[in-house]
Amino acid sequence: MGRIILVDDITERVALEAQLTQNDKLSSIGLLAAGVAHEINTPLAVISSYAQMLSKQLRGDARLGPVLEKITQQSFRARRLPTGC
Repeated sequence: MGRIILVDDITERVALEAQLTQNDKLSSIGLLAAGVAHEINTPLAVISSYAQMLSKQLRGDARLGPVLEKITQQSFRARRLPTGC
């Protein structure tokens, strides 16, 4: 009676599976970040548009004009922040 012993090196396979799992996680995070960026940018665009319209109507108003201009500038600044997408 004899025995056969098979040894299979699965080191590379395990490493590739770990890399695939990591890539899937990073992809999911990227999709989540893109969704969050979209949800933030949509209201920012509306805020910016309304601030610009009001700013045009109230250009002569020394009290509200600068405030509306600041809102417009900051909404554009926030939309330019890096989002990863």
